[in-house]
Amino acid sequence: MKFACCLSIAAALLISVSVNPIPVLSVLSADDAVCSTPSRSPAELAESEARFKLSLESSRSFSPFEKCKLRIDIPVVFHILYNGPDYVNGNLSDSDVHAQITVLNNRFSNTQFRFYLANLTRTFSDQFFRFAHVGNDNQGYMKAALRQGNEATLNIYTVAFKKKPTLNGYSTFPDSFATRPVDDGVVILYKTLPGGSQPIHNLGAIAVHETGHWLGLYHTFQGGCDGDGDFVDDTPPEDGPSYACDERDSCTNDTLPDPIHNLMDYSEDACRSDPFTPGQVTRMSQQWSAFRAKNAYPKGSQADTATIPNVDPGSHSECDFGMILKPQCSPCVAKVVGALRSCGDVLWDFDCVDLAKSLCGLTCE
Repeated sequence: MKFACCLSIAAALLISVSVNPIPVLSVLSADDAVCSTPSRSPAELAESEARFKLSLESSRSFSPFEKCKLRIDIPVVFHILYNGPDYVNGNLSDSDVHAQITVLNNRFSNTQFRFYLANLTRTFSDQFFRFAHVGNDNQGYMKAALRQGNEATLNIYTVAFKKKPTLNGYSTFPDSFATRPVDDGVVILYKTLPGGSQPIHNLGAIAVHETGHWLGLYHTFQGGCDGDGDFVDDTPPEDGPSYACDERDSCTNDTLPDPIHNLMDYSEDACRSDPFTPGQVTRMSQQWSAFRAKNAYPKGSQADTATIPNVDPGSHSECDFGMILKPQCSPCVAKVVGALRSCGDVLWDFDCVDLAKSLCGLTCE
């Protein structure tokens, strides 16, 4: 239990955007050597968790994602900022980006979440590339100019962090979208992508870590050894971040080793080999339902309407959702969706193949 730290090529001129920068409302952690995700005070944490519980309860009237563990396809808009023609200028290749998407999917393979590249933008801007840091005007202008999509769209920006050479990335949290939607997203050091040049952090785990924040996770060392920590019961408490890969037990009030192999610690990439814990998976699913699911649709689909067969609810009556049915979907899906009709009036449209696989063998907790 723990703490949160963590368009094409523009003209070969410095990009200039006349928009207001985005303010950062939280205080930054003093320890931002790896992750500079804005930290939250105990009062902010309490307020955020209360808002989370309230939003989760209200979302359960429409969201099928959490309870029945349906696959969630997240569109990723990847923004490459650069100031010259080569890798050292941040000019990443398409294959670099695809490699990072692959790592995201591999590391989230024990969750509901899957990621696909919806768009790739390239922006020549020395100012954004070198000086976009959490909370400053440059990152505010950058996001205001480039961000795409709604709360269910993951925007990732790659920059250089020239004023903070040890900084690898930062993110926003799901509940921040309501008040600061343009600020939503993940910013990472371009060198941290798979095969990059950042020592000990070049396997793509930084983007995974920051996406964990974007989906509602705090650091494993949140709050140190006491209190609610990261609000996840199966991550042992930890007094502070791990920067290498040395086994340790920093909290004397428990008998468990520190979770140095967890993706939400600061250990070197190769050390963070554990999958997300069941508690972390549940929290991300619930945070999605509470703050990001309302306008989420899977890859290639959009909201639609259909006639739902009137089938006896049977053993699935405990489920709290319905599904939109497209005509081309299989009879198996029609039968199961009909059985779920009494569970909810707000309907959702999913890719037919995934829908059939998910629902025809569906079991709800």
